[in-house]
Order: sequence, then structure tokens, then C-alpha cells
Amino acid sequence: MDYQLERPLHFAGVLLILVMNGCLVFSAPRQPITHQQITRRLRSLKFFINELFQEYIAFHQDRNTSVPSGIPDVDISGATVEERLQHIYSKTMLFRAHVHQVQLYHEQNWNNSEKLATCLNVVHVQCRYFASSVRNLLRTPVPTVPALEVGPHGNKFQIRVYGWAVLRQLQDWITAVETVLTADLQDS
Repeated sequence: MDYQLERPLHFAGVLLILVMNGCLVFSAPRQPITHQQITRRLRSLKFFINELFQEYIAFHQDRNTSVPSGIPDVDISGATVEERLQHIYSKTMLFRAHVHQVQLYHEQNWNNSEKLATCLNVVHVQCRYFASSVRNLLRTPVPTVPALEVGPHGNKFQIRVYGWAVLRQLQDWITAVETVLTADLQDS
């Protein structure tokens, strides 16, 4: 590029940036989320959780029925639809943090199989998508998410048990969410 053209183009670019920053921009109105969209996201999350659970079992070859402390239960509390949605949102984010912890454990201890790493990442992202859908339904401020309580997992067996329990609880919890949301969305 010629030196004579470089300065005017640079000046025009800077001027354009200043004009863009000085303009008042109104954000577009957000489309309200529909019941069909949230149901679709829930079904998608459930599908990916089941796929992850099968991949986790295939990778580790064992199952355990114990649930270590710190893993959320599968109950959904709340007297009103709004309270239940708040509880669903906060617990989705909590389960998302646990799935991320399982993902980190696998990266550190087993160098993750490609398929399992992908499944863990997809469920982690799908939990965020579902939580954002639930958040869009809420008419109140976003509820706080409790801190992640992960006890020390010293050996690989304890880490496998933790991962299995997180995924098992997540499966059961998603089934409970599906039941509650189906009833609540039909009533509203």
C-alpha cells in the first residue's frame, strides 16, 4: 500500500471507531422463550447426559451405588412455579460445576479419551444453555448458586465413584425436572 493512502485510511478507520462509540445504540428486544424451546433444550440435555453416562461406564467398566457427600440431591423444592424455576436454575448451575470438576479430574488422571472428553464438554455446555433458558423464564432476579462442595478425592477409585455419582444424580435430577416442568408449563 502506498504511504500516501496509508494515513487517510488510518484516519478514516479511527474516525469510524469514534463515530461508532459515540452513537447511542438501543439493544433489540429479547424474544421471550417459549415452552417448546425450553422443552427442546431439556430433551437435548437429557439425551447428552444419557450418552455421557454410557460413555463413562464404558470407559471405567464399573459402577457404584454410593453417593459421596456434596453432590446435590434430586429433589426440586418450591411452592410456586417461580420458586421451582429458581431452584431448577441454581441446581442446574451446581450440577454444571460438578460436571466440570469431573472433566478436570479426567484430564488430570486419565488424559481423557477423546469421546469421553467431548461428552463431558457437551453436557457442561448444554447445562449452561438449559440454565440460561430457565433464567429467561424467571421474572425475578437471578438466584444465587451455592458454592461447589468437593471433598478430597485421594485415589482414582474415589474419583471414579465421584464421577459416577455426579452423572447418576444428574440423570435422575433431569428426569425430575422434566416431570415438574411438564406439569408447570401445562398449568401456565
